[in-house]
Amino acid sequence: REPAGNNPPRGAIMILHGFLADHGWLCYAVDAFHNAGYRTVAVDLRGHGESGGKHITFGVVESRDLVQLTDYLQAHHLCGEHIGVYGVSLGAATAIQYAAIDKRVATVVAVAPFATFSGEVPHYGRTMLPIPGWFLSDADYAAIIRDAGEIAGFNPADASPLAAIRATQIPILLLHGDSDAINPLANSKKLHEAAPDHTELDVLAGEGHVAACFDYSGEIRRRGADWFNAHLASPAAAPTAAERPANSPRPAAAAPSSAGPRT
Repeated sequence: REPAGNNPPRGAIMILHGFLADHGWLCYAVDAFHNAGYRTVAVDLRGHGESGGKHITFGVVESRDLVQLTDYLQAHHLCGEHIGVYGVSLGAATAIQYAAIDKRVATVVAVAPFATFSGEVPHYGRTMLPIPGWFLSDADYAAIIRDAGEIAGFNPADASPLAAIRATQIPILLLHGDSDAINPLANSKKLHEAAPDHTELDVLAGEGHVAACFDYSGEIRRRGADWFNAHLASPAAAPTAAERPANSPRPAAAAPSSAGPRT
């Protein structure tokens, strides 16, 4: 989606949704960054929405898909030398992993990511699926994780934003609610502690996972726009308030892909 008004885009931002969602869930982010002067690319990750792929690999293959998507955007002059990425939950974890393998990523805003797939699975099972989650042992969860990797064709150990954040030096903003029961705040604390020199952690008081991912307060989109203005924006001026439309339509699915993401 092109930026508001007749201004040239200040940059391009890829927007990544969470687990079992699709690009339409993040209309608020599309609107906010569009109004701030950015070209926005709302993605359906593999196995979600209109994208192909039967299996979700929790950022491992998805990050490679995003490399191909960025190739497509550059080939069609829809993205400059660098790109920013905004992601929530699974999308946040994927954004960090993507940044570690593609130097075209200039900066990331990650909302409520998990630190490692292997750490998240037992927590999710025991918190969100207490029956039978609490009846499964650590060995049971290890077997589930191993089987998931074999079925989906990825190494579960590679689904690690914690390893990825150490492998990149780009500025990354971590936003996480202190009442998040799905991906607890401890995940972003681990990520920040692993890379304190190029990450910033903002704790959202009283916010849970859903509130953060949907940005009910509006604070996340404001912080995200400020972050992209500082770390991604070109010298082109942002649209003024007078140039910003009062209401912005929902983005349509547009860019082609294979088994990977659709936008």
